[in-house]
Amino acid sequence: YVRDRFKPMLHDPSRRQLHSYYQDHLKDYTTPERAELLLIEIPIDAMLDKPRNVAGADQIAAATRKAVTQLKRAREELDSGVEFAAVARAYSKGPKASQGGAWGEIGPGSLQGRWAKAAEVLFKLSENQTSDVIQTTDAVFIVRCGKRTPARQISFEDTQTKLVENMRDDQFAQLSQEHVGELLSKATVYPVQEFTMAAMAAAPRPPVVVPNLDSRDLADDKK
Repeated sequence: YVRDRFKPMLHDPSRRQLHSYYQDHLKDYTTPERAELLLIEIPIDAMLDKPRNVAGADQIAAATRKAVTQLKRAREELDSGVEFAAVARAYSKGPKASQGGAWGEIGPGSLQGRWAKAAEVLFKLSENQTSDVIQTTDAVFIVRCGKRTPARQISFEDTQTKLVENMRDDQFAQLSQEHVGELLSKATVYPVQEFTMAAMAAAPRPPVVVPNLDSRDLADDKK
């Protein structure tokens, strides 16, 4: 009903209106930069022989040193020319170890938890650059930046069709909201408690079932 009522009222915006809308919503027409993440990681928990919550501080420190030592050897192998994927399969204990540490392309801020720092480091590297061994409280890792795809803004000319659709959608949403608001202002809305009580009062009462009593039962009742 709302669609049929307001669709004929929608109009195509002028070029000036389109350009103004485009400038106000540039972020919606911009593709953020992306980078290919290659990661060798050792979670500290993987180096402990007991759950972290029951391990002592000295045990966690020893596990961290062990992880750092292993990844320093991994970094030396990378420096000697060994392929990153082979080193990742040999040293990494992360979820992508069997894939050679390849996470594919990611955007800034797209990873959480112990991988958030790795993603932060990634976007500080140039294409094909490898980080040093990086240590956090949760993991030790080496990051390599593969292919980088810079941010791209879709031009005003290339997005005009989409702009018209978006602006017509905005018109429809505004007209619909105003219509619903007008109906609401004219409606009588009862509190929920009053409505519930009224509904219960209007509900039909269930029939009263009288049990069948034979003459002996009645005689016993009289006694």
